[in-house]
Amino acid sequence: MSRAAISADPAKAFGRYEASRRNEIWIGDVLIGPFVPQPRKPGSKRAKLFVLVDDYSRLLVGARWMEEENTRPPGGPARGRLPAGSTRDLLF
Repeated sequence: MSRAAISADPAKAFGRYEASRRNEIWIGDVLIGPFVPQPRKPGSKRAKLFVLVDDYSRLLVGARWMEEENTRPPGGPARGRLPAGSTRDLLF
């Protein structure tokens, strides 16, 4: 793709999600943190921060520190922390 083609329509993003309204798309991500307990010793595990972000507003919908990356139902990091009526159409 040429620079002229990209600059012809500056409002269009390539390779990103773009929700047209809030709660349309939520995106999940994981940050691998430090070993807990600190300092590291036998039995210490890495802390992992699971986050849900609303693609339109960039609002952090929910987050939870956990020690294991395992399968959780959708919305696991946000369970019990969402305002009434907060539902998404799509979760990545």
